Amino acid sequence: SNSSQFVILVAFLKYLGPAEQRLVLVRRLEFLEGARGFFRAGGRPVRLADETDPFRRGMLQVAIETSRVEKQWLREMIASLAEKS
Repeated sequence: SNSSQFVILVAFLKYLGPAEQRLVLVRRLEFLEGARGFFRAGGRPVRLADETDPFRRGMLQVAIETSRVEKQWLREMIASLAEKS
């Protein structure tokens, strides 16, 4: 799911039990780990190192860092919820 939809979903996770919360977070992590890039050229994702436009580079940098932090948080929460299940 996209970030906006996921943020809304997270706001209501407290109403689910730990096992259900964990399942939602695992699905999000799987989605993020399968993501294939912001921009494409020739059918392939454009790597940050290959992007020359400073604005697109900025977008890629923000997306990469946001994804890294979100995945880290998801892994921590999944582990914490596994202990409660």
